[in-house]
Amino acid sequence: MTTLDLPVTGMTCANCARTIERTLKKSEGVLGASVNYASERAQVEFDAQRTSPAKMIERVRAAGYDVALAHTELPITGMTCANCSRIIERTLTRLPGVTGASVNYASERAQVDYVPGAVGIRDMVTAIRAAGYDVVTGAREASRAGQADAETLAPEREIADKKRRLVV
Repeated sequence: MTTLDLPVTGMTCANCARTIERTLKKSEGVLGASVNYASERAQVEFDAQRTSPAKMIERVRAAGYDVALAHTELPITGMTCANCSRIIERTLTRLPGVTGASVNYASERAQVDYVPGAVGIRDMVTAIRAAGYDVVTGAREASRAGQADAETLAPEREIADKKRRLVV
């Protein structure tokens, strides 16, 4: 059993929290879900063999809400062919909390979307190194410093979107 804490955006009332909770509980592989409207978080217990964080995020989005994701870019060294990039992609996507990973062999960079709090950059670097590759040191700190907190930016993006829709 694995526990995942999702930062949910778009809730306007306690009924929204109940809707998300019901949606998650009906998902295959989910053993339990609890959504807190005040903290805008969904805590989900699931069987990692039957479902993934990406599938749970899809379910939340299908219900009309969103999950704040973070994005980072990691410079990779040690790749010798296109197969190396696929190995790193698979390694990253297997980490709990990573919703998507794309590795470009030519530019030697990994683009990773992940749930903040569920997985960190340090976890990604450790997994890449365990797979036999390396991440340029110093870039981690620059990436961390340049990376905006997804949970802080999500409400701002939501408000900006609502303003744009109001004007239109």
